[in-house]
Amino acid sequence: MAVIGLGRFGTSLALELMASGTEVLGIDADEDLVQSLNGQLTQVVRADSTRIDVLEQLGVHRVIYPEKDMGRRVAHLVRGAAADYLEIDRGYAVVKTVAPAHLQGITLTDGAVRSTYGVTIAAYRTTHGEWRNAEASTVLGDGDVVLVVGPTREVERFAQLR
Repeated sequence: MAVIGLGRFGTSLALELMASGTEVLGIDADEDLVQSLNGQLTQVVRADSTRIDVLEQLGVHRVIYPEKDMGRRVAHLVRGAAADYLEIDRGYAVVKTVAPAHLQGITLTDGAVRSTYGVTIAAYRTTHGEWRNAEASTVLGDGDVVLVVGPTREVERFAQLR
């Protein structure tokens, strides 16, 4: 595993990966950061990670941008009514939210969730704390929490329902 950028977040990630038994190559342009982590990571390299040829030489095949991804996730949580939010891919997400009152006490089929809102309720948690897969015949109760899957805009709109 390679961690590019050894600031606070990158260092924390790299050390946590090492603690769980994962070998970690740390990459940063700052010589002081590289030296401070020497001996704590499997290997630490001072390099310009903005150059593709450098990453290819170091054997980095896939780059993940955790700060960018987390920033997008937090933005969705802050502006919406969702209890949790996970973007599966650009424009498609899973949202955890409280079941709207008008869908309680009727089946999901009768609530016409997919045709009305363009989303699917994939699972629900009862007030007793049990998670269950949702079926067409599922009847949600007061206080049930649902996992809603679908296009990002639609799941966010659904999370706004009360």
